[in-house]
Amino acid sequence: MLIDEPGGRYWTQWDAYIREQLAAQGWIAEEDRSLYRITNDLAEATAYLCNFYRVYHSSRWVGDRFVIRLNFDISDLHLARLNREFADILTMGTLERSGALPQEVKETHILSLPRLVLRFNQRDYGRLQEMILVLNDTSDGTICFPEPQPAQR
Repeated sequence: MLIDEPGGRYWTQWDAYIREQLAAQGWIAEEDRSLYRITNDLAEATAYLCNFYRVYHSSRWVGDRFVIRLNFDISDLHLARLNREFADILTMGTLERSGALPQEVKETHILSLPRLVLRFNQRDYGRLQEMILVLNDTSDGTICFPEPQPAQR
């Protein structure tokens, strides 16, 4: 998130340079602009960040697999949508559900989180960002924030 002061133009001018010089010359893909958002509205920035962690929790590499940890599992429909729309960023296979992998056993505080595992091409990070945004789009009816457990209230 790139936040400017109200009426400020620093980040919009920076973005114009990115579009006109880097993207236009093919040095970066247009999708790479998904890696950042520009605003001068703190409420918009807060809403964006809260939404970013709606379903997505964290991620890490485990060998040649990219593991995305989720705050809660997604529906079969949602998983099918991700596989359909983001097959281009995979080197092989599909996004698959998983529990914690053996290499993650020391991370006891997140062992219970559901996961998606994929073989990411390590090139299309803008598309990966777009996939995370779609992952957080729970338009298939999934509840975004589960009810807190009694011990958490």
